[in-house]
Amino acid sequence: MSSSLEQACLRKNGGKQYYLQFHIKPWMKRLPWFRRYIAQYPNRKNVKESLRTPSLYTALGLLHKRLPEMGLVWSEASNSLEPLPAKEITTLTEEGEYFQAIEQLSLLGDSQLIPTMDSAHPDAPSLPRDIEEEVFVESMEFGDNRPDQRSKAEVQARHNARMKAYDRAESKEDQKRFPDPHPYEATLLSAAALLVSEYEADHRAKKDTAKISTATKKFLAWLEQDDVPLNKVTPNHVKQYVRYARDANIPKNTFSAEIGKLKQIYAIAMEEGRLATDNISPFSIVSLRGFKPAKVKASYSPQQAEILAQEAAANRRKDILINVGVSYYTGMRSSELYECHLKDVDGILCFEVKDGKTVSSKGNVPLHHHLLEWLQQSGSLPQMGSGFNWASPTESEFNKAFNRFSDTYLLKKHGISEDAGTLSHHSFRHGMSTRLFEAGYSELEVAHVVGRSSETVGRTEAAKTYIKKASLSVLRERINSIEAISLPSIRDAI
Repeated sequence: MSSSLEQACLRKNGGKQYYLQFHIKPWMKRLPWFRRYIAQYPNRKNVKESLRTPSLYTALGLLHKRLPEMGLVWSEASNSLEPLPAKEITTLTEEGEYFQAIEQLSLLGDSQLIPTMDSAHPDAPSLPRDIEEEVFVESMEFGDNRPDQRSKAEVQARHNARMKAYDRAESKEDQKRFPDPHPYEATLLSAAALLVSEYEADHRAKKDTAKISTATKKFLAWLEQDDVPLNKVTPNHVKQYVRYARDANIPKNTFSAEIGKLKQIYAIAMEEGRLATDNISPFSIVSLRGFKPAKVKASYSPQQAEILAQEAAANRRKDILINVGVSYYTGMRSSELYECHLKDVDGILCFEVKDGKTVSSKGNVPLHHHLLEWLQQSGSLPQMGSGFNWASPTESEFNKAFNRFSDTYLLKKHGISEDAGTLSHHSFRHGMSTRLFEAGYSELEVAHVVGRSSETVGRTEAAKTYIKKASLSVLRERINSIEAISLPSIRDAI
């Protein structure tokens, strides 16, 4: 089990015993366990349960058992808690069995599907079809005592579905220009797997593929199903799901993104011939009326950045102090700061961003002259080709650690209001844009500095080309126009 799970869900709270503790997110309120919990404790915003053990090993084991009871599972892909389908997945629908077999067979070569002279040898490995026949015969012979508790009719249906998948694979039907229709229509999970494969083929970020899984799991958890044929999902299902999300106060932008993924899942099933072409996607006619708009993001002012830096030094949080200084002068996203490396480009020192959120954010961010001097004075400037070696095990935990610190030592301690908008690490990025605008730069020039997508800012081809090709020296000049703030020595935080 990952260390990020340990840090996200386990606390000692100053004592010797471990606690299971995490914040109740809006979507969790849709799950049966949380409905009962909130009914009993309506004002609680967190789950906190004593695990009654000082042993981390024992605590992790108990945590592993407790989360599924709550309808939750830890996702390594998104480094966060996600919903577990209401019932443990033990069986698939007949359609699900068929498409699962199709996916499994797509990973095998022809030599593992079609009998050859070598495979006729008694010692040759069994073919998928042979294995399926053996499993089917044994399952039928178990009668009422078969281990998986399936009825004979269910076993027969599973066998029929998988044999049809083998027939299709061996005939290479899907490799034809005009393949025959599938004998079954896609399920939600099988179509989601198609979309994931599409994303991976297009080299989309892992976060994007993780969002497909999250949207699918949440919808199935609400349906209280392991999987569902897509043609059984009706507009009424979707309408009720939307109302449920609205009443649970799911942010509009979050839910809109999830519905967007479900819409893509339905669309790719149709494109790949796994749904009838006359089907109309129930996810394409969604109305999000009545949702609370997402709270706007505020910007850290120079004074607030100075308070954060002073608090970081006073609390011996070197990591937070460097985070504040670098973020204020670069406007990098948390993920970019976590992964960046120092680089010399024609005599200009830059932080290289290789894996930004957008294509435009990938590139080199010159160091502000005050930032460079401040890092050098304490020996905190990374070596060439290296980053800051943050202590946080993941980018997600790195971001959460900063936001927790800001919440405790800026918002609560100094009484900073969020009435004008929420403050988080991303507020440094907004602040960078604000200060550049105040310095008289145009939207296009600001986009060049902060790495905003040229598709959303550059309305003409000339503008998009400008964002891509404006020189590094010009970029450094703009960054150096940012007024310097007072930062304590990094040595004070050690």
